[in-house]
Amino acid sequence: MTKEKKASKLKDTLKIYSQYISRFPLTRLLNILKLKMMVKSKNNKNKSVCLHLGGGPRHLKDWINIDILFYFSMPDILLDLSKGLPLPNNCVDYIYTEDLIEHIDFEKGKLLMAECHRVLKPGGVFRAVTPDLKSFALAYINNSEVDLKWYRDALGCQSFAEMFNAGLREWGHTFLYDKELLSLTLNNMGFRVVEQKYNASEEKTLVGVDCRNSEEGSHSLYF
Repeated sequence: MTKEKKASKLKDTLKIYSQYISRFPLTRLLNILKLKMMVKSKNNKNKSVCLHLGGGPRHLKDWINIDILFYFSMPDILLDLSKGLPLPNNCVDYIYTEDLIEHIDFEKGKLLMAECHRVLKPGGVFRAVTPDLKSFALAYINNSEVDLKWYRDALGCQSFAEMFNAGLREWGHTFLYDKELLSLTLNNMGFRVVEQKYNASEEKTLVGVDCRNSEEGSHSLYF
């Protein structure tokens, strides 16, 4: 077994283990209590409450970083977000998530977005970045050599069909949105929907938080 395959196998094992630990009832309870205390403390100090959902190893300074997996840089809170946000109504100022909702099935994704709307204060902002199904589908239909090369180098894909299937299923992808569906879903949850551009926002807190740049080839939606 090559070093790369050993590393991949170890990563997969750690992922399964950390998901189990995160879902263990006592672990969940302790992290819910910790989350509530952190939110309450920030509100008591008149500080903005900012939740970073599903950020993996990426920590945003002054944000409460939440993920189901633990990494070398541990998230502040270990939590299965597909079960919602165990917080009171109207207690959060900003919620940011990139590359999370596509890992949750559609029904649980709708639940999470509804929960985000519920916990946000009046005037609060939810920013979501996720792969754009239509953009990726066009890359397949138009035989994008740039995309195929990326998937060939990353996953060994030799054809556009392999590339497209990999994009839909790899990395734990479960359900991908296009602009129409994500806008409709957010609107149905009560959000005033505004499409954004990479790292752009009317809110200073949300400027510069995105990782994936669509102008550099990333197939992403920014809302």
